[in-house]
Order: sequence, then structure tokens, then C-alpha cells
Amino acid sequence: ITLADGSQVWLNRNTTLEARIGRRQRDILLGGGEAAFDVAHDAARPFVVHAGERSVRVLGTAFDVIHQGDRFVVQVERGQVAVTPAGAAQPTPLSAGQSLRQSGRGAVSVATEDPEAIGVRRDGILVYHEARLADVVDDLSLYLDKTVIADDAARELRFSGVLKADDEVTVLGQLEAFAPVRIVRASNEVRITAR
Repeated sequence: ITLADGSQVWLNRNTTLEARIGRRQRDILLGGGEAAFDVAHDAARPFVVHAGERSVRVLGTAFDVIHQGDRFVVQVERGQVAVTPAGAAQPTPLSAGQSLRQSGRGAVSVATEDPEAIGVRRDGILVYHEARLADVVDDLSLYLDKTVIADDAARELRFSGVLKADDEVTVLGQLEAFAPVRIVRASNEVRITAR
């Protein structure tokens, strides 16, 4: 969608978002889910994404925010942002190719990622390098129209690869081919177990 200030927003399934574009500030309330932003530059009106007790402040950039239960992820494709994690007194600056992760009010981790891999998420292309399968499962829960559940052994596996989340059969077939997992699909959920 295009906001009143010209910023572009891509919403994933099951995402709730409210935009308040004012004369002094642009506030986005991300209730849950995943949204990717390409923010129109406006130094006089900061753009702030609020996700629970966390926030991401920018002037003009492209980035992705996942706010899913206790999981919070910010990935910067272009430009810079300042992220205030839950329980933090000071924001953490991130530049293009960096990501920040936090679970609940726990420790914050900052990592380096390929900026191009961040941008393709809005097309349903998910790129992973040595990611915990738990993160892959959480992503699939956003992209599929049903809950994805993995047993503890599967959640701790590491996964590298590219998944195209355009349809359930394809993406789950890719995951089963690339990772040592067994997948059982039901009408309302997907269960993943380690082989």
C-alpha cells in the first residue's frame, strides 16, 4: 500500500497495521505480523514503527519488521534506522545489511545479512544462511494460512537455502528436500519433526 506521505508498505498475511501520518511525525502501529517499508525521506517528520514496547525510527530507508508473539526482527535493506528493543534505555543503530533480533525482553543480537536477501522477502523469497529452523518455522507461519509447529529437535537444526513461499505444497516440499525433517500437513496446521 502507499501511505499519504508516499511511503510504500508491503504487508504479509495475518498482519495488522495502523498508520498515523501527521505534520510533525509519522507513526505506524504494527499490531502483529510482518511489514516491509520503503520510507519516503522527510527530515522534518520522523517515521516511527511501534511494535508493542519496541520502536524503529527512520528518516528515509527500506527495512523489514517482524513482530510475531515474543519474536521481534528488524532487517535493514537500505539506509539507517534506530531500534529501541524491549527493556532498552537507548536505541541500537542499524545500517544497510544489518539485522536485530530479540525474543521477549531477552538479549538483543545484531548480525550482518545480504541487503538483497532482505528486499526479496516482500516477494515471498526467504533466504537463510545457517539459520535456526525455529526461525524458518516462524517465517512459514507468517506466509502460510495455517500454524506451523516443529518439535524441539527440529527447531534446533540449522538451515541454509532459499525458499519460495508462493504456495504451501512447493515451500514445504523444498524444506523437506533441503533439511533432515519430516513434514505432515493437516487442514489447520503443519507439523515438522527431525528425521
